[in-house]
Amino acid sequence: MITTNAALFGALSGLTLGLLEYVIVLRLIGRAVAIEAAQGGEMEGVALVTRRMRQVRVALLGCAFVLLPAVGFALGSTFGSDTGYVQ
Repeated sequence: MITTNAALFGALSGLTLGLLEYVIVLRLIGRAVAIEAAQGGEMEGVALVTRRMRQVRVALLGCAFVLLPAVGFALGSTFGSDTGYVQ
């Protein structure tokens, strides 16, 4: 299988962006839940968010490890230059 360097760079860029997105989104959600709990907010809402966090993590990891690298690979293959190949 012959792959261009641009495609590999696109996949690596997609993976990097996906992992960065994963960390940022989880921190934002965690911070919002902590603030809501500290302010004495609605406990049913806080409990619902904490129960659904597993689903959110799985969705974010799927996006970070599958979707964004695949999109980066496709874009790199399509729009990248053909100067370098990896076999």
